[in-house]
Amino acid sequence: MGNPRMEADILDVVSQHPEGIWIEEIARVLHRNRATISKYVGRLEAARKVQMKVEGQMKRVYPRPVTPTEKKGRGS
Repeated sequence: MGNPRMEADILDVVSQHPEGIWIEEIARVLHRNRATISKYVGRLEAARKVQMKVEGQMKRVYPRPVTPTEKKGRGS
């Protein structure tokens, strides 16, 4: 499995950038290899915790908004 701390760190960085942040920038902020960050972002996207948009050869990561259906499941 993955490293829950790494996933939490990535989610923290992404949440501070609602306009999106490049994988390379996340790697720079966390002092990690871009390939490692890309692997974890892929896992987070599969778990529907972030959204990723490919722009050319680069990938921008966005916080995933909570849908109304998900809000209902949280006791709203």
